[in-house]
Amino acid sequence: MPAEGEGTGGDSIRVRVRFFAAPRDALGEDRVAMEIPRGTTVRELLELLVAEYPVLGSYVRFVSVAVNRAYVGMGTELHDGDEVACLPPVGGGREWAAGQKGGLLHRHRDSLDWPAPTSVQERA
Repeated sequence: MPAEGEGTGGDSIRVRVRFFAAPRDALGEDRVAMEIPRGTTVRELLELLVAEYPVLGSYVRFVSVAVNRAYVGMGTELHDGDEVACLPPVGGGREWAAGQKGGLLHRHRDSLDWPAPTSVQERA
């Protein structure tokens, strides 16, 4: 019997992969379990996912990845029992960010008594 944390065998581990937004809709599932080779990185997991679920191919280059609720890089090595979340890019807010009429920043800034922006030299 394998010790806790040793996966299903000496050469493989099991991870849970969660999907959100468009990848979830395209796949028709919000999570899958994968048995992967020990030492697999996040990048390699994404490649394995696309090989098994080709519909994910157009999404994986845009996702951010969190392992056990912490954002990680593509070179992060996965471990037995990890939960991998494939998160869509943060979007929206174009009007807000630009301060265009109707955007949140525009509406609130006009209603508040904010001082005019100053340069660092003027503050000194």
